[in-house]
Amino acid sequence: MAIPKQALFIGAGASALTGGGIGVYLLSQDKTIEHKLIREGITLISNQDEYEIAFMENKEFKNFVAETGLNASDKANTGGNSLNTWCKKHLNMELSEKNIKDILPKVKKYCAKPSENIGEKYIKLERKWIEKTGWETKLSALKKANPNDENLKQDLKVQNLDGTDGNNPAIKALEDWCNKQKEVKLVNDKENTIWEKVKGRCLQDLSS
Repeated sequence: MAIPKQALFIGAGASALTGGGIGVYLLSQDKTIEHKLIREGITLISNQDEYEIAFMENKEFKNFVAETGLNASDKANTGGNSLNTWCKKHLNMELSEKNIKDILPKVKKYCAKPSENIGEKYIKLERKWIEKTGWETKLSALKKANPNDENLKQDLKVQNLDGTDGNNPAIKALEDWCNKQKEVKLVNDKENTIWEKVKGRCLQDLSS
């Protein structure tokens, strides 16, 4: 009669694992994807705010919709609820060989605690900040796209986007504004209102 592999293992290790030790050993083994991620030190999403932030952050990833089936056009609240449901379902999956290969990497990516602020978010999304010498070029591009951008002038606190005599305060104002946004807490920008401005004003183009 074939002896189960688990029984062989326990039998072989009986000299080292005696009494309650065997039970403790078996109980310590990861049984679900959640157990494994926690043992790896991954901090998982723990509340509704984090689910909403994570949804708005994760949908920036190219394969998010294809890998989760969620709707990227959802608002933070609806999307957060959907991500909550998705994560709970997949975190509870058993650690089969197939799930470890196909499911665990996605859960690790989408169900881990999200960034806390915009400064963390752009790094997580592998975006690049405008370089120190690139602000004049960036402002020129913004002016070309919208020569009389009242919203930009208001945010930068300047009367116009053009300087005089080779001096343009708007260049430094743009750099300062962008750097200040790094500290914005994502819990205060759930609908990506500020993030969308940062993407257009402060980050290098994806092709850069």
